[in-house]
Amino acid sequence: MIKYISQYWTDISSIYKKCVDAQFKNNRSIRLWENLLSNGIGEQPQQKILDAGTGPGFCATLLAQKGHLLTAVDVAPGMVEIARDNFLKNKVFVNLYCGDVANLEREASGTFDAVVSRDVVWTLPSPQAAYNEWWRVLKPGGRLVVFDGNFLNNQYQLLRPLWKKLSWILVLLSEKRNPTVNGMPEEMICNLPYISVLRPPEDKKLLEAIGFKIIEIKEKVFEPDWFYMEYLKYGHMSTKFMIVAEKS
Repeated sequence: MIKYISQYWTDISSIYKKCVDAQFKNNRSIRLWENLLSNGIGEQPQQKILDAGTGPGFCATLLAQKGHLLTAVDVAPGMVEIARDNFLKNKVFVNLYCGDVANLEREASGTFDAVVSRDVVWTLPSPQAAYNEWWRVLKPGGRLVVFDGNFLNNQYQLLRPLWKKLSWILVLLSEKRNPTVNGMPEEMICNLPYISVLRPPEDKKLLEAIGFKIIEIKEKVFEPDWFYMEYLKYGHMSTKFMIVAEKS
């Protein structure tokens, strides 16, 4: 299944790039994500950080601009190429390669001060394998920072049809793309284990079983921020949350 997932994200990489390009141009979005990342990894300077599932390299770019030492991995060759272009454009050095975030065979155990993952865990065929691997590559006391979405969220259920129409218009205007093109295939979604569970409680249970100490869980990262463009465009799909955990 990992090959299928890799191909899918490569196929839509140019479309996803437009979404992230819009964020790079939005100063408010930049500040928000800089604060979230800083709160997650802590204040220690020049940390060695893994961006697991970097996509177009948004989080890796922001962290590298703060002076941290970045390694970025993504399973999709198309995403890796876009991330490489973004790193060059923003004049940051990132050790970037194509690989499976649940099988980091290039990385030695106890290597990183922090592992960051944004909108990745829900796409994985085995979240447990990824969490185990991220535990392995973290140093003792290292932090895991996960941003993801709870797709079982029923909040604003009555507003959702209208919200989806507003989202379509906003995506069309800000990203210059048709948001109905290249949606994730139903057969692929059905095989993803974290689409059909309540999150972040399920993540918390798994992380604690592995041995992580939960530092913070922020169940609604953007809500009810009706003036934040990313939330207006994509908030109807899931409730965004943040988990900060420590390898104790």
